[in-house]
Amino acid sequence: MITERSAIALYLIETHDKAGKFKIATPPHELEYDVVKEDSIISFGSSTINSLFMLRFIFMQLVKSTPFLIRPIFSGLNALLGKAFLDAEIDLNLNHLDSLLEGRAYFMGGNEPTRADFVNLWYIDWGFQAGLYDTQRYKNVDAWRSRCIERPAWKSALEKGNGYDLRFS
Repeated sequence: MITERSAIALYLIETHDKAGKFKIATPPHELEYDVVKEDSIISFGSSTINSLFMLRFIFMQLVKSTPFLIRPIFSGLNALLGKAFLDAEIDLNLNHLDSLLEGRAYFMGGNEPTRADFVNLWYIDWGFQAGLYDTQRYKNVDAWRSRCIERPAWKSALEKGNGYDLRFS
Protein backbone atom coordinates (compact mmCIF):
# COMPACT_ATOMS: atom_id res chain seq x y z
CA MET A 1 0.00 0.00 0.00
CA ILE A 2 1.26 3.45 -0.88
CA THR A 3 0.00 6.48 1.03
CA GLU A 4 0.54 10.22 0.59
CA ARG A 5 -0.01 11.92 -2.74
CA SER A 6 3.66 12.63 -3.39
CA ALA A 7 4.63 8.97 -3.03
CA ILE A 8 1.63 7.90 -5.13
CA ALA A 9 2.57 10.37 -7.87
CA LEU A 10 6.19 9.16 -7.77
CA TYR A 11 5.08 5.54 -8.02
CA LEU A 12 2.74 6.23 -10.94
CA ILE A 13 5.36 8.23 -12.84
CA GLU A 14 8.16 5.71 -12.23
CA THR A 15 5.93 2.74 -13.05
CA HIS A 16 3.82 3.98 -15.96
CA ASP A 17 5.64 6.93 -17.57
CA LYS A 18 7.92 4.82 -19.77
CA ALA A 19 8.50 7.71 -22.18
CA GLY A 20 9.57 10.03 -19.35
CA LYS A 21 6.95 12.62 -20.30
CA PHE A 22 6.32 13.67 -16.68
CA LYS A 23 9.83 13.31 -15.33
CA ILE A 24 12.21 16.21 -14.82
CA ALA A 25 13.90 16.92 -18.15
CA THR A 26 17.39 18.17 -17.35
CA PRO A 27 20.96 17.41 -18.38
CA PRO A 28 22.59 14.83 -16.06
CA HIS A 29 24.88 17.36 -14.35
CA GLU A 30 21.86 19.38 -13.12
CA LEU A 31 19.69 16.43 -12.12
CA GLU A 32 20.53 16.47 -8.40
CA TYR A 33 19.62 20.15 -8.06
CA ASP A 34 16.40 19.71 -9.99
CA VAL A 35 15.36 16.69 -7.96
CA VAL A 36 15.86 18.72 -4.78
CA LYS A 37 14.04 21.70 -6.32
CA GLU A 38 11.09 19.53 -7.31
CA ASP A 39 10.96 17.93 -3.86
CA SER A 40 11.18 21.38 -2.25
CA ILE A 41 8.18 22.60 -4.26
CA ILE A 42 6.25 19.45 -3.33
CA SER A 43 7.10 19.87 0.36
CA PHE A 44 6.20 23.56 0.23
CA GLY A 45 2.70 22.71 -0.96
CA SER A 46 2.10 19.88 1.48
CA SER A 47 3.58 21.48 4.58
CA THR A 48 3.15 25.23 4.08
CA ILE A 49 0.24 25.89 1.72
CA ASN A 50 -1.82 23.00 3.02
CA SER A 51 -1.29 24.04 6.67
CA LEU A 52 -2.28 27.63 6.00
CA PHE A 53 -5.36 26.62 4.03
CA MET A 54 -6.30 24.13 6.75
CA LEU A 55 -6.13 26.87 9.40
CA ARG A 56 -8.23 29.17 7.22
CA PHE A 57 -10.74 26.39 6.66
CA ILE A 58 -10.93 25.38 10.36
CA PHE A 59 -11.65 28.94 11.47
CA MET A 60 -14.22 29.45 8.71
CA GLN A 61 -15.98 26.24 9.77
CA LEU A 62 -15.75 27.21 13.44
CA VAL A 63 -17.59 30.44 12.72
CA LYS A 64 -20.25 28.59 10.70
CA SER A 65 -20.84 25.97 13.39
CA THR A 66 -20.95 28.34 16.37
CA PRO A 67 -24.38 29.04 17.89
CA PHE A 68 -25.94 32.21 16.55
CA LEU A 69 -25.70 34.24 19.76
CA ILE A 70 -21.94 33.82 20.16
CA ARG A 71 -21.06 33.68 16.46
CA PRO A 72 -20.01 37.36 16.39
CA ILE A 73 -17.27 36.58 18.92
CA PHE A 74 -15.87 33.75 16.80
CA SER A 75 -16.29 35.78 13.65
CA GLY A 76 -14.26 38.55 15.25
CA LEU A 77 -11.56 36.09 16.32
CA ASN A 78 -11.45 34.72 12.79
CA ALA A 79 -11.06 38.23 11.37
CA LEU A 80 -8.39 39.08 13.94
CA LEU A 81 -6.42 35.92 13.19
CA GLY A 82 -6.68 36.66 9.50
CA LYS A 83 -5.53 40.24 9.87
CA ALA A 84 -2.78 39.50 12.40
CA PHE A 85 -1.29 36.43 10.75
CA LEU A 86 -3.10 34.22 8.29
CA ASP A 87 -3.87 36.63 5.44
CA ALA A 88 -0.27 37.84 5.26
CA GLU A 89 1.14 34.31 5.42
CA ILE A 90 -1.16 33.03 2.68
CA ASP A 91 -0.29 36.06 0.56
CA LEU A 92 3.45 35.66 1.12
CA ASN A 93 3.42 31.99 0.24
CA LEU A 94 1.10 32.22 -2.75
CA ASN A 95 3.26 35.08 -4.05
CA HIS A 96 6.22 32.70 -3.74
CA LEU A 97 4.41 30.07 -5.82
CA ASP A 98 3.37 32.79 -8.26
CA SER A 99 7.02 33.84 -8.68
CA LEU A 100 8.09 30.21 -9.28
CA LEU A 101 5.62 30.08 -12.16
CA GLU A 102 6.70 33.39 -13.73
CA GLY A 103 7.26 32.69 -17.44
CA ARG A 104 6.63 28.97 -16.97
CA ALA A 105 3.80 26.68 -17.88
CA TYR A 106 4.64 24.30 -15.03
CA PHE A 107 6.73 24.45 -11.85
CA MET A 108 9.79 22.70 -13.28
CA GLY A 109 9.72 24.77 -16.46
CA GLY A 110 8.97 22.08 -19.02
CA ASN A 111 6.09 21.73 -21.43
CA GLU A 112 4.52 18.96 -19.36
CA PRO A 113 3.63 18.83 -15.67
CA THR A 114 5.81 16.91 -13.24
CA ARG A 115 5.19 15.49 -9.80
CA ALA A 116 5.45 19.02 -8.36
CA ASP A 117 2.44 20.05 -10.42
CA PHE A 118 0.40 16.91 -9.80
CA VAL A 119 0.87 17.14 -6.03
CA ASN A 120 0.39 20.90 -5.64
CA LEU A 121 -2.69 21.01 -7.84
CA TRP A 122 -4.67 19.36 -5.06
CA TYR A 123 -3.85 22.09 -2.51
CA ILE A 124 -4.34 24.98 -4.91
CA ASP A 125 -7.56 23.53 -6.31
CA TRP A 126 -8.88 22.98 -2.79
CA GLY A 127 -8.06 26.58 -1.90
CA PHE A 128 -9.69 27.77 -5.12
CA GLN A 129 -12.88 25.71 -4.75
CA ALA A 130 -13.29 26.51 -1.05
CA GLY A 131 -12.66 30.24 -1.60
CA LEU A 132 -9.65 30.27 0.74
CA TYR A 133 -7.72 32.87 -1.26
CA ASP A 134 -8.33 35.60 -3.84
CA THR A 135 -7.46 33.96 -7.15
CA GLN A 136 -7.14 37.30 -8.96
CA ARG A 137 -4.10 38.25 -6.86
CA TYR A 138 -1.99 35.34 -8.13
CA LYS A 139 -2.21 35.44 -11.92
CA ASN A 140 0.50 32.82 -12.56
CA VAL A 141 -0.94 30.38 -10.03
CA ASP A 142 -4.42 30.89 -11.45
CA ALA A 143 -3.22 30.37 -15.06
CA TRP A 144 -1.25 27.29 -13.98
CA ARG A 145 -4.28 25.81 -12.19
CA SER A 146 -6.45 26.42 -15.24
CA ARG A 147 -3.84 24.86 -17.51
CA CYS A 148 -3.64 21.77 -15.28
CA ILE A 149 -7.38 21.17 -14.99
CA GLU A 150 -7.93 21.78 -18.71
CA ARG A 151 -5.59 18.94 -19.68
CA PRO A 152 -7.55 16.16 -21.45
CA ALA A 153 -5.90 13.53 -19.22
CA TRP A 154 -7.07 15.40 -16.10
CA LYS A 155 -10.64 15.61 -17.40
CA SER A 156 -10.58 11.92 -18.32
CA ALA A 157 -9.31 10.95 -14.86
CA LEU A 158 -12.08 12.97 -13.22
CA GLU A 159 -14.68 11.24 -15.39
CA LYS A 160 -13.32 7.80 -14.52
CA GLY A 161 -13.14 8.66 -10.82
CA ASN A 162 -16.49 10.50 -10.69
CA GLY A 163 -14.75 13.86 -10.17
CA TYR A 164 -14.36 15.63 -6.88
CA ASP A 165 -15.77 18.64 -5.12
CA LEU A 166 -13.45 20.34 -2.67
CA ARG A 167 -15.96 22.91 -1.50
CA PHE A 168 -17.23 22.58 2.04
CA SER A 169 -20.57 23.86 3.17
